Amino acid sequence: MVATSVIFLGFTIPDEDIQTICENDQQMPIQTHKFAWNFVDCLSKAGIDVELVSSEPVSNYPRYKKIFFKGGLNDCKGYKLQKLFFINVLVFKHITRLFSSIISLFSINKKKSFDIVFVHGVHSPYLVSSWLFCFLLKKKFVAILTDPPGVIIGSDGAFSRFLKKIDVLIVRTLLSKADGVIAVAPGLIENLSLDTESIILEGFVEPSKALLSKSFSNKQETVNFLYAGGLFKEYGINEFVDAFSSCKLDNITLTVLGKGSSAEYIQGVSDKDPRIKYLGFKSGDELDGLFSGADVFVNPRMKDGYIENLSFPSKLLEYLSFGKPVLTTKLNSIPSDYDEFFIYFDSDNVTDFREKIEAVASMSKSELFTLGDKGKKFSLSQKTPQGHAHKVAMFINKILGKK
Repeated sequence: MVATSVIFLGFTIPDEDIQTICENDQQMPIQTHKFAWNFVDCLSKAGIDVELVSSEPVSNYPRYKKIFFKGGLNDCKGYKLQKLFFINVLVFKHITRLFSSIISLFSINKKKSFDIVFVHGVHSPYLVSSWLFCFLLKKKFVAILTDPPGVIIGSDGAFSRFLKKIDVLIVRTLLSKADGVIAVAPGLIENLSLDTESIILEGFVEPSKALLSKSFSNKQETVNFLYAGGLFKEYGINEFVDAFSSCKLDNITLTVLGKGSSAEYIQGVSDKDPRIKYLGFKSGDELDGLFSGADVFVNPRMKDGYIENLSFPSKLLEYLSFGKPVLTTKLNSIPSDYDEFFIYFDSDNVTDFREKIEAVASMSKSELFTLGDKGKKFSLSQKTPQGHAHKVAMFINKILGKK
């Protein structure tokens, strides 16, 4: 479809490496990892030659206990992967990633010429190095936006918050120079006032996951709800667990997977309510097994007029691929195309959460199956790497001025 070669600069690392990171980092960047590899797969299916330049997506020391990360050339999933050296300490991380990525980009281009650099995320060292490389060598520079820049987390200190404000200014300036932008939500482009060629890709479905889904059993009366992800109060998980615990129904269970600052609170509620099981962080085949055994996936979020416009929870697509209904907060960033496949909370409080849990629990297994199957067929027909390949190829043609 497109005869071109690209460099993908981001966080594509081996699966075993991301598992180690998720086991030891409270932020658990699993969705970043999945999006990155699915996008690379999408590029390949569009006939594009891809080489990877990446670093591990870890929190700053001491939140993540490792300081020095070695670089090196690897073969990973059939691609050449240049891992970057960096020092995982505030300020030093940005400096070392900047120089490592500059050296790698120019070094790779000496061996083989590339047309475009795709930069995954709003990491300023990568944006600076990519812009410099493309400016000097007359290449094209495309940014992939999955989150807004400068998001403040609870563990950020005053100095870190100050640096993030400066970082946002740098990111905004560099993004304004991009030849193209791919975003998971229109609000990301609008918020940054970007006026360049752009497309929206909410995320990807892995077709292999659909093969793992189990059929509903009409004989089984219990409805198994499942939540997987970060356990932070701002995500709404505390309120959801409280709502579930306050339900008087005996035919419901809730499995909670993940970790975060609310883990202890959820464990406490679980200790008092045998219907709730907190299993901590799970990955790989064990996670897939738990997903395939769920009846309903849940994704509560606290309504926020700013953030909810700027992100699309990519795990919603993963949930759809398992052929089970999804009970989620209606974020402004969720396109109307999805409305017939999701069950939406009306609000973000305990009362509404409880009412929706009870309403879903009263649905027959055939109703749940029909809803889940519709979502599965929709996601597999349009949201796979193969399904997005033509759209991405046409976008690249526009960037390169091809017809």
